[in-house]
Amino acid sequence: DHAGPRISDQERPIGQGLTLLVEIADIVTAGPPYRMTEARRKALAGKILELSIEAQDQGAHEVGTAGLRRAIELSPDVLAESGVVYRAIARVCGVSGAECPARSVCCALSYPPKRRVAAFASFRCKDVRATEIGRRRAMYHFFLVHSHITAHVAEEVVRHEGLDGARVVFLTSRHFSPPHERFRLVELPFTFQPESFPRQRNLLDCWRRLHSIDRFVRRLSEGHSFHFYTPQTSQRFMRIILSHRLCRGFSFLEEGLHSYCTRQEIERIHPTQRERFIDKVGYRRRIGDAPFFQEGHSKAYGLSSASFPGFANRVILDDVLTASMQQAPAGVENVIVFDSLSVYDRVQLSSVGFAVRRLMDWLSEQGAESVHYKFHPAQLGTEEVVTLEALLAEWAPRTRVQRLAEEISLETLAAANDGICFFVNLSSIGLYASLQGCRAFSIAGWVAEAEPAFAERIAQVPKIFWDSVQDLKKCETPHAGNGA
Repeated sequence: DHAGPRISDQERPIGQGLTLLVEIADIVTAGPPYRMTEARRKALAGKILELSIEAQDQGAHEVGTAGLRRAIELSPDVLAESGVVYRAIARVCGVSGAECPARSVCCALSYPPKRRVAAFASFRCKDVRATEIGRRRAMYHFFLVHSHITAHVAEEVVRHEGLDGARVVFLTSRHFSPPHERFRLVELPFTFQPESFPRQRNLLDCWRRLHSIDRFVRRLSEGHSFHFYTPQTSQRFMRIILSHRLCRGFSFLEEGLHSYCTRQEIERIHPTQRERFIDKVGYRRRIGDAPFFQEGHSKAYGLSSASFPGFANRVILDDVLTASMQQAPAGVENVIVFDSLSVYDRVQLSSVGFAVRRLMDWLSEQGAESVHYKFHPAQLGTEEVVTLEALLAEWAPRTRVQRLAEEISLETLAAANDGICFFVNLSSIGLYASLQGCRAFSIAGWVAEAEPAFAERIAQVPKIFWDSVQDLKKCETPHAGNGA
């Protein structure tokens, strides 16, 4: 019987096409056998958003709002990147060339036509900040964490900025792992030394390496945009990550003495024209020059008013170290802190050994009963650990020498125990310990005595370090920790 109305003749409910498209999106994004690339997500989100705006205009506010939310879930940047959306909003609202936050669109389109333009303008101003926060929560936040100080600063940035912990990733390296696994930890598959992205003529190998890091970042972010937080940008893999198409910006985290230098004070390596050409072709213009602090950062997070001098958008974080203080293990009075200068060939290990011998002799003369020591993360797994431990063992019969556990943060240890005496070469631990009320001494003068060229590196150290740390060679009557 064909007397009744045909299905094709019936008027479809408003927003039915949008509802079907959202259901299809739920199916194809659920996983295998469907594979959703970032380009497909953006295209699907753009179409859903266009239909959502039209549904709002036709009075289907609930369906339209749900569609808008689903589109932003698919692609958080769809509002900013979709030309279709701008044209749809201009057609419906009578406004063109304006930024259109999702909630503003919903609210403006919920009013009668005569009030839409005024309502849209009003809500747009109020919602720009809310939309920015929403977008920031939708994107991922990658923190380069390879030391205790970067871990402390990163955790405070997450708290200070109100970031969604589910979208925070700590990228770890140099055998370092934060003691408190509050966020997702991913070990970088790239090394500082040897260089994972060397300058070379083998273009195929360069492209293979470039593809591997892009694939790593894309998999880590699940195709979403991200913000990169790093202590500096001198490493080649850092600049490749910064140039990734999903990277929406970067910020600096305080780590060590470099955070107390201006951009002009940092030693820069200027590649030759030939080296630039090799990098440009091999890594497809993704590396560029090697500024220690690249221009264009969003924020610079420091621990004191002296951090990041001359940098724009500084954020000084309060009580970072005192917030996670660690009580010292029993018997910790004097702590020797090794740094990574010898690992990276900035000084000979034999010169460091000469200075350590002078220090241990002095501590023995002072009657120190115990000495603890801790290695830099970059030293772990190297022959330096074996060499230096063998050297310290020579004093074991008359002085108790013991290694501190890797999970102990010396910065927070100093914050909780101002009676400890720290001995460093040029490690920033000396500065942080002094700022927390501990006594800090440097053996750099003795290192330079064994290796005169090291005096040039001493001269490059920021003034704040020598205002806080005493050169042990120049001290006439310094005193060791309790027991001396």
